[in-house]
Amino acid sequence: MEEILSEVINNLKQVVDCSSQISQWSLVIFGGSVATIIGTSHHKPAQLSLKLTYFLFVPAWAFLAISLWQGDKLVRSYLSSLFVKEDMIPKISQSINELYLDQMSFLKYSLLCLGFWLLIYLAAWIFIEEKVRDE
Repeated sequence: MEEILSEVINNLKQVVDCSSQISQWSLVIFGGSVATIIGTSHHKPAQLSLKLTYFLFVPAWAFLAISLWQGDKLVRSYLSSLFVKEDMIPKISQSINELYLDQMSFLKYSLLCLGFWLLIYLAAWIFIEEKVRDE
């Protein structure tokens, strides 16, 4: 029984490691998206309708925040599994699996928002001609 418990804890540790990688990616994506908005090295649209697409960053950031929050809860659940009675491990293990799936799902939702923005941005960049200002 002790070997099985040790194997379960080891497997949970691997899930925590994967969750940490997702959290790192979430932070990188968040930083990159903020840099995109405040940066000056890309073409910013002049039309209001295209500028409004930048609001797609808001739900993307919310999804990234939820993903990070799920990852934090996952790590806390793992740590609690190290200090509880053996009969609680299956329940904690199930909780960790659900948190991991949620964390991954919210990361994907954020990528969908950012991907949709990028698709609109590229289409506008390719198909909409803007007058070049003389400076």
